[in-house]
This record gives sequence, structure tokens and C-alpha cells, in this order.
Amino acid sequence: MDKVRHILLVILIIAFTGCTDDNFRTLHPDEGGIILTTEWVNNENAAISTYRARAVSPSGFIREFDNLSGTTNNLVVEPGDVTLFVYNDAEHIQISNDRATVTSAGNTTGGIAANPGQFFSSCGKVRTEQDQDTPHTALMIRRTGSLKLSFAIKPVAMISRVKAIRASLEGVAAEVNLQTGVLSNSSTVYFSLSQNGFYATAMISLLGFETSARQNLNLNVEFEDGNTVNVTNDISSLVKGFDASKNSLFTLNAMMSVSADGDAPTVTVGNWEWNTESRYLAVSVPEVNLPDESSGDAIIVTTDQISWVYSVIKTGDWLTIDKTDTQLNISVSDNMDSNPRRATINISAGGLSESVTVIQNGYVPKLYSDRDVVKLQSATVGQGVNLVMLGDGYTSEDMVKGTGKYERDMRAATEYFLSVYPYTVYREYFNVYMVVAVSNEEGISVESPYKKVDTKFEATWEGYGSTGISSNTWTVIEYLDEISDLETADLNDITVIMPINAYIYAGTCMMGYAGNSVTDFGNGFSISMCPAGSNFKEVVVHEAGGHGFAKLMDEYVYFRNETIPDEEKDEYLYFKNTYGWCENIDFYGDILQTSWSGFANNPKYSMVGTFEGACLYGKGVWRPEQNSCMNDNVLYFNAPSRWAQVRRLKKLAGLDYSFAQFIEDDVVPEYPAAVRSGRSDKEFIPLASPVIMDIKDIRRKK
Repeated sequence: MDKVRHILLVILIIAFTGCTDDNFRTLHPDEGGIILTTEWVNNENAAISTYRARAVSPSGFIREFDNLSGTTNNLVVEPGDVTLFVYNDAEHIQISNDRATVTSAGNTTGGIAANPGQFFSSCGKVRTEQDQDTPHTALMIRRTGSLKLSFAIKPVAMISRVKAIRASLEGVAAEVNLQTGVLSNSSTVYFSLSQNGFYATAMISLLGFETSARQNLNLNVEFEDGNTVNVTNDISSLVKGFDASKNSLFTLNAMMSVSADGDAPTVTVGNWEWNTESRYLAVSVPEVNLPDESSGDAIIVTTDQISWVYSVIKTGDWLTIDKTDTQLNISVSDNMDSNPRRATINISAGGLSESVTVIQNGYVPKLYSDRDVVKLQSATVGQGVNLVMLGDGYTSEDMVKGTGKYERDMRAATEYFLSVYPYTVYREYFNVYMVVAVSNEEGISVESPYKKVDTKFEATWEGYGSTGISSNTWTVIEYLDEISDLETADLNDITVIMPINAYIYAGTCMMGYAGNSVTDFGNGFSISMCPAGSNFKEVVVHEAGGHGFAKLMDEYVYFRNETIPDEEKDEYLYFKNTYGWCENIDFYGDILQTSWSGFANNPKYSMVGTFEGACLYGKGVWRPEQNSCMNDNVLYFNAPSRWAQVRRLKKLAGLDYSFAQFIEDDVVPEYPAAVRSGRSDKEFIPLASPVIMDIKDIRRKK
């Protein structure tokens, strides 16, 4: 029985609680509620995003509501006859009880601020009851207006003599009663007029005028010769219509006559007239759509107001805005997200507002097409030394602009080439081009064991421990014709670096010479084939920086106890004496008989001498230093190699340069730490010897 009574008691409690809640109509049973709707009178374009409300109860209790937005808000107040004030925050306007006051000017002239912000307010009685929501519409009345003064200066000959015009306007109301709208507290505003051609103008913002005071406009005209003239005009009758025209631009026009009797100028003002104009603020476009890559646009802003401001609603720092007098210049950074980015720019002037939506598209991968040309770097010194990046074994999947493997590897090869001295200090001499080559298949063909890969330039690795690579020279030259900048360039002046999309250790340089063209500075076309493997950087520096550009020979020894054969020696001597190649090898043990004898007996180059062993052979051929990049890929070039590199780039840049100048300019780098004591002790697999080709019969398509 007790259990039954307990269950019944619980049911009664639940039922009673439910009935009690159903008796309340609102969430504030002990207080009143106001459903506030704002209606902004004569201000369809009000630049007001937030506003405030203050509810004063019969007992004098005040409840404040900040950061209201939109047109409808719910307020909870004490029950009874509530006085409800609604107003927005405005620059240079202070609210105290039921009064709005313009703040002081804050300068030595005194008076009140000449340009208070656009201010709206409403005041009404609302009878509220407990547990009820009472609708109330607040008519938001514009309390500030704009006054424009415009003076036509005559005669024209006197305009240049007027240096500055300052003004003060008396009888301006500094205070408005928010309940009655009555203006009071006569004060003065001080301002300056700006001169533009025949006219002197100014625009100020006011609550209005004190009707019991006289509105005197005082002008102080300063002349270039130091004279000043003061002119006072009673404009009380002219500004009577100002209060009724606050949603328009109220303009006073007059004629300012300037004359000079002897040295004393005189100024008179007359022909007064007033009119009202509809104020305007316009933007050139309501929406700006930009692509996913970094780009920009301009928003033109036109208005008759003195000034305009903007604010931005956005997330992140992807949007940059530069404001001028008449427009906003916007720029966006790359959007690497697939989602679009949006921002809202709010522009306001004199109580008017416009907004512009900026939309940047989400990232869509963009692919390079075969034979596209991109200039990665432009020379800023000389006539430009031309490097071309041209990859093989890269498919369409590698061709994403900006982030794809093709572009990454081409840019990496560029940086590797320029990363070792002396190229580091001559970076600005180079033009660097990237030509896109899309292969059908990825990788590199192999001779042994045989593997065929369908690539654009038919790059083929010898395999079986070899580091030799070959490619189709004629197809490479065909792709060079896509570079319009190089249409008239001599093929011998072009250095090609071919990154290959294969993770192997290998590398070979095709060094071309024109049999009918004799030079003394190591000139000649080249293709440096460099797989993008773990030693990509070292291979690029050795093949392109050493062989390809400077026509240096290998310094490593493969046959330590063998003497270089005469036929090979004669071939090297031919290229050394005919084309200025092979500056880093010679066939004399006496430094004074070598091509680098200019470094002898110079304390700066104490490391330079003759060290037997180079070009694969341990005997009969000498190198100039113990170790260098052309020996084991260390990121260091010996002094004669540096001279060959600088000599050629200066020549191609069109600049005269001597060996003496090189000696003065050259900064001798230290060996990298791993080989500071000389030749590296690490196990080293040499790269293949360069392939030398006569290209005199190759004709470029023009």
C-alpha cells in the first residue's frame, strides 16, 4: 500500500509541475518584455550595424542593452511605463541621461568637433506587464546632417594670392534632447576650407543650430604676402531649412570677391544661395570574384561626402587592401584550399553605406601543357646568361602549376646550380627558363637489364653500375625553339640542365662544340642529364656547373697506375687550345708550364699547384688542387675552375673582364668540412665522363 501511495504522489507532483509551467506565457514571468523593431527613417543605406537601447523604469532603474543588431530584438525590462531610448554609437557624440552632446574639438581653437559621426536616436514610452511581450517600433531619426560651403573666388587673377582660408561657424547646437529633439547649448565649430581651382569648399557635420542664437560665419583669408582679412556673414536665415534636410546634403553657395587697393587686399562675400542635394555613396561593383592564385582588383568608390572609411569582415590574412582617395585596391594570396574564401568590405560615408563581397575561388589544380615556357628568373646585370631547365620522364600528373613535381624539380635544379661559389655571387647575371616537356611514361629507360620507358627525350641509363646517361639531343634543341626570348640566341651560348624523374645515382653531360667556331673562353652548348635522386644537388653542380657551363674535365682517378693515352691527351689539348675548355687539367707537372700558371707564387692561392691524376688516369695528367667538385662532387670548385666559370659568364653577359680583375674579386672558399684536409676518403662512385659532340651541322628552327 505504501508503494502505491508513493507512486501516486510522484504522479501528482509531475502533473502539478507541468500545469504550473503551462501557466507562464514567457520566459520572464516576473518581468515585462519588449519586442523592439527599429525603423531607420529616411536612411535606407544607414551605415549602422550595431546600436544600443536603454530602458528607464518608473522607479528610475536603468537597464542597458548593448550590441543590438538587425531590425528586431527582444528586451526584458521591469513592468510598468518604461521610457525606452534607442541610439547608435557615433564618433564625437557622448550620451548622458536623455542628452546627446558633441564633444569638444580638442585643439587650441576651442569649440566643438566639426564632424561628429552619423547619429540616430529614438525615444518612446512603452507600457509593459509581467509575463507579456509588448511590441514596439522605434523610429530612428537622423540627428546629424551635412553642411557644405562653397565659395567661387573671383577674379581669377587673385586666386593664386590666396594662401589659406579658415572659418568658424557660431550658433551651432552642441546638444540634443533625445526625448523632445530640441537643440540647445550654442557653440562654435572651427574648420578650414580647401582650394581647388576657382573654388574654396568645406563640409562639416552638425546636430543643427540653436534657434535663439545668431549663426555667424567668420572667414579668415590669409594671403601669400602675409596679409589677412576677416569677413563675417550672418547666415541665420540661410540655414533655417537645415534641420528638415538632414537626409540630404545642405549646400550654401556664395561669391567671394577679392581685390587689392595698393598692398591691402579686401574680401567681400555675397550672392548667397542654398540648396539641398541627395547624398550619394556608390561602389563600382557589388561583388568581386578572383581566381585561386594571387591576384587583385580595384573597387571604385564615389561619394559627395568629405571622406569615407571601410572595414572588413574576414578570417585570416589572405586579403590585403590599399585605400586611396577614390578606390580600394585589393589583392589576395594563393588559396591552396579547395574551399572558396569570402570577405565583406563595408564602406561608409556620412551615414551612407555600401558593401562589397570578395570571393576567391577554391584551389583547382592547373596543369602545364607540353611546350609551355616559364621564365623562372630574369638577369639584372649584363645582357643575360641563358640557362634552360628541361625535364624528362615526367608525366601529366607531375605538371601541376606551382606545386607539381616537374616545377619543383626544375626550380630545385636552378637553386642547386646557383648554390655553389662562384655562381652564388653572380646569380643576377642569369636568365633561367623552364620549358615543359610531358612524357607518356614516368622514369628513365635502361640499357641493361633492358627496360623501355616512353619519355620525351628518350633519356636512357646504361645500367649495371654505370652512371652514363644518353638522350635525344635533336629533340632537346627542338624544344629550345619554344623560348621566344632565345629565337636569335647562338646555340653555343645556351646551357641546358635536364632533371630526370628517376631516383638513381647517375649523370652525364653532353658537351657540344661547333667545329667551325673557335673561342678562347670555354664556350659551347651543353645538356647536363641529372636524375632527381638522393644526390641530385651534387650531380647538378658537377655536371652543369662544372662540365656543362665551364667545360671542365673530370679530376677523379679510375686507373691509378696507368698513364693517359696519347690519343686522349691530344683530344683534350685540341679542345683546350681551340675552344678554351679543360682549364682544370694540364699535362705538365711544373705549374709554370700549365694554363693556371697565373696563380703561381701568389700567397692567396697557396693551395694551387700540380697534383698528378685526372681524366680517369693516375699518371701523365695533372689537376690544380688536391680536391675539387670535378673529383668527388664536393661542393667546391678549385681556383682555375672558378676562373673558367667567371670568365665565361662575364663574356656571355657582354662585359669585359680580365684575369687580374678575377684575382682581385675572387674570394677563396674553404673546403667543406668533410674534406678540409684534401681528397675525400669516402667511397666514391664517379659520374660518367662527358660526351663531346660536334654540333656545327645542327640547325635550329627559327
